[in-house]
Amino acid sequence: MGVDSICSQAIGATNYKLFRATIRRGIILLLVTTLPVFLLWINTERILKLLKQDEELASIAHTFLLYSVPDLLAQSFLHPLRAYFRTQSKTLPLSVCTGIASVLHFPVTFLLVSYL
Repeated sequence: MGVDSICSQAIGATNYKLFRATIRRGIILLLVTTLPVFLLWINTERILKLLKQDEELASIAHTFLLYSVPDLLAQSFLHPLRAYFRTQSKTLPLSVCTGIASVLHFPVTFLLVSYL
């Protein structure tokens, strides 16, 4: 996306205004591109049926993508934030979040697959 390199250059030049603007623009750009992807995802079932795909497959793909929409939105913020932390050599917050997600992944997946 280019945010990493511009942020690194801005921090190196102590141009914090450019640094903040780059992070902000990255978030806005990702949010704007999320909208067409979201529109495609909510119409996945119809699109797949128009392409003569199996109806059950189209329904399952549609359901999966609907559950993936919150992640799509979260990624719009996560990628620029990751660049923000990495540029400042602050890797602990992302490492802690990754560790927590890894620990919770198995029990949550087991719960969803077994009981829901």
